[in-house]
Order: sequence, then structure tokens, then C-alpha cells
Amino acid sequence: DISSMFTECQNITSLNLSKWHTNNITDATSLFDGCYNLTTVDLSNWYLNNTNMRYTFGYCNNLSSVKWDNTYFNKQKMCCG
Repeated sequence: DISSMFTECQNITSLNLSKWHTNNITDATSLFDGCYNLTTVDLSNWYLNNTNMRYTFGYCNNLSSVKWDNTYFNKQKMCCG
């Protein structure tokens, strides 16, 4: 469970999390919710097919780049807010 791990971390502008092993993660709800200054995130190599991603990028108003490979995301659920 990594839900809300970075919630409201307003000083973060860029994250590279491509080395994280995510095979067993089931909940990433609101992971970056409220990170207003976040502009880029690298989630390449993440496997999240069975993960709750609701509101993952909620209120990330400045987010311009999310890198992901080989992953299914429901973008509408992830970007509400």
C-alpha cells in the first residue's frame, strides 16, 4: 500500500520512481494528490494492472509529463480533482 505517500508534497517538482518494484502493490490511491508543483514523473517499469489508482494525480495542476511503459492506466480515474 503506497496510497497517499506523496500527498500534498508541494515542494516536489520531479520524481523518478522507475526502479521501484511494484508487482505486489494493490493500492496507490491519491499517491501524488495535491502535489501542485509536480511537473514530471517517471513510472516506467511499473506493473499496476491490479492496483487501485483512483485520484493518483488529483490536483497536480502543473503535471506535464508522466512516463510509463507496459502499464494499463485508467487516466480518467487517476486525474480527477
